[in-house]
Amino acid sequence: MIARPDSIFEKGAKWSNLLTSDITSGSKRAQIAKARAVLSYLAIRLKRMKAIELADFLNVSPSAISKCVLSGEKVVKEYPGIIEQITNKVKISGTSLCIHERNVEKSKALKQLSGEV
Repeated sequence: MIARPDSIFEKGAKWSNLLTSDITSGSKRAQIAKARAVLSYLAIRLKRMKAIELADFLNVSPSAISKCVLSGEKVVKEYPGIIEQITNKVKISGTSLCIHERNVEKSKALKQLSGEV
């Protein structure tokens, strides 16, 4: 069974603390664009959705979907476990685990720079 884009984007909206309408709006705000890219990657690469179907859902061209999927792939590689977070809707204190991991990484980097590690 092929996943419906609306179900994928609903899960993604919960994960990212955004509205589904924000993610599907075409907004270029960094947080929204990153969420849309990851969800497009998930829909195309993991759920085997056709680019034309996703393009119709998001009201963009198939080439825009291709670019979005590439951006999503970079994020997925940067944050291992992000797909599981989305599909399991794991949250920490009302914020997405992705944001938590990014903050942990920043803290580690700051400690290394200051010589605490």
